Amino acid sequence: MKRFFGQKGALGHSRRVLDELWELEPYEMVPEDRDFPIVLFSAKGARVRDLNGNFYVDLSSFFGVSSVGHSNPKCLRALRKQAHRLMNGMGDMHKSHVALRFIKTLKKHLRDKDYKVFFGLSGSDAVEAALKFACAATGRASFVAFEGAYHGLTLGALQVCGQERFRKQFAPLLNKHVQFLPFPAKGLGLKEKVLERVRDLLGQNPPAAVIIEPIQGRGGIRVCEDGFLRALFEECKKNGVILICDEVWTGAGRTGRFLASDYEDVAPDIVCLGKGLSGGVPLSCCLMRDWIADAVKSCDGEAVHTSTFYAFPLGCASAIAVLEEIEERGLLQRAKEIEKRVLEVLVPFISRMPFVVEVRGKGAMLGIEVKDHGGKTGGQIAYSIMKDLLKEGVIVTTEGEKGNVLAINPPLTIDFCDLDFGLRKIQTVMEKLTNEQFRD
Repeated sequence: MKRFFGQKGALGHSRRVLDELWELEPYEMVPEDRDFPIVLFSAKGARVRDLNGNFYVDLSSFFGVSSVGHSNPKCLRALRKQAHRLMNGMGDMHKSHVALRFIKTLKKHLRDKDYKVFFGLSGSDAVEAALKFACAATGRASFVAFEGAYHGLTLGALQVCGQERFRKQFAPLLNKHVQFLPFPAKGLGLKEKVLERVRDLLGQNPPAAVIIEPIQGRGGIRVCEDGFLRALFEECKKNGVILICDEVWTGAGRTGRFLASDYEDVAPDIVCLGKGLSGGVPLSCCLMRDWIADAVKSCDGEAVHTSTFYAFPLGCASAIAVLEEIEERGLLQRAKEIEKRVLEVLVPFISRMPFVVEVRGKGAMLGIEVKDHGGKTGGQIAYSIMKDLLKEGVIVTTEGEKGNVLAINPPLTIDFCDLDFGLRKIQTVMEKLTNEQFRD
């Protein structure tokens, strides 16, 4: 079959599948724009095929998950081997050897080895474990979080989510003792002001923990100002407050270091990992200091915070393969090369785009901020670009509270021919938009 990139025309099979799904799923899952979605059929490397036979270059890694490429051969071999041995386990009762292998392999990638590991299946699971264990270890139930933060949407994680659109319908269920501070993103000059607020809060009535993303993903690919994370760590340490780093998106090499907090020489008390950790198979983990991990006690021999799929063997096996790929293929360096390539292509170009603010981010976690222009909001423009890119054969997502940031998060293994294809299409779509809609 000829590899045609972009949509050929009629939605065909995809539309029928979508129409049926929309009848069966909650209304929340039905998009306002029913012409936008495609139905995914297969994916390999950085290339995706839809149900109608159209091909796309994926610059999203499917929300940052497929960091070593879709259907990574090493992950597939590990999954097949593990599936023939043990697909599911009894993680909090009868242990599996693959869980130990995963922990030992993971610790090779950590600068600080002094962590115990608690397993989950999603980023939200890891965040909820972090919050619960922090509460148990300190005896306190208040938290400090940041505006724009996204830590997952399950009930416990939602309480520290700094985006009101996700919180407001469930507000009666949420912890009222969460203080949200402005996120000190680069370029805003908020570092010292926010640190002063931190000192006041931690000194007067210390919370159980402060939780922060070194780079806000859903918050708009906003990078924490240099030196803030280190200063925050020191303040938490001085006041007996736990520092939780949510590295669900930034971790596992996405930014060019295994953990984004490594850039600040910070070893947080708790680290949350997920997304790209396990190559597309559900797995997350919460790394905790001994004194935090040991604060939760079993009740009559029964674990009080666990789950059926704790230490999921298939997830552990695939994650080992991911960690080996990161090391053997030099993917931390590859993330930096992706950043360099994207910036050298797009930065000169976007200076001519009247609706673009900047390209920002770190490693293979980059974003293009779009502003209001020509009577349209930045969110409307970004959505239009995302939709047109899909027609041109490129998958991206929009992030930010206003949906005005185009995210570029390709697999770390992406071939530069595919990356350049995607970057050219971004230029083509933006130029067309400028010429057609924003003429003076």
